[in-house]
Amino acid sequence: MSISIFKARHLVSTVVVLLLVLNGALLWQDRQKSKRLVDLQFLLQVAQVENRVFKSEKVFGNTFVPHFNAVDLQDEETDIPYMGSQDLVVLFFEPNDCIACLQAMSSFKSTISSKVHVIGVARASTVTEIAPIVQQYGYEFPVYITKDSSFELTTSPYAVLIDKQKNIMYLSDINPSVSSVDYHIQSINQIAERRENAVVQ
Repeated sequence: MSISIFKARHLVSTVVVLLLVLNGALLWQDRQKSKRLVDLQFLLQVAQVENRVFKSEKVFGNTFVPHFNAVDLQDEETDIPYMGSQDLVVLFFEPNDCIACLQAMSSFKSTISSKVHVIGVARASTVTEIAPIVQQYGYEFPVYITKDSSFELTTSPYAVLIDKQKNIMYLSDINPSVSSVDYHIQSINQIAERRENAVVQ
């Protein structure tokens, strides 16, 4: 009888040890998965930054938006509002962009998130090229015209999020679809909220 109890205890002990070893192995696997996930997230962030830098340099020649002169829709010289004072979304476009692209831009409101304003900057020769577009598509954001920029807007329009120093935090071309614009707005909103929370903390 005592031998049977001994065997039972030995069996229970063996099972407990095996369960502890298995649990340890599973915890180790979970940690390895978590580490791999963190590594993948880091690589994704690096790739996103590299892609943004590549696009920025291709479009603007820099990782920031260079200075340019602008006029408003009354053809009066003016400073771009909010630029250099807060995070700002600038929609760069041209009058000969595709109709669907210009129409898709109307999904942008005058602000994104709680504090990020949106403006449009068109590269055109005259106000008469832009004013009808603004009226036709009912843009809610203010629009300005730059005549002296050297921006390479080969696939405009572009949605660009810049910080107070005009560094480019987000840049992507706008495809002619509502889902594309919604994706950009959500992405910019997430970046803006993260930056705002980082400042508060």
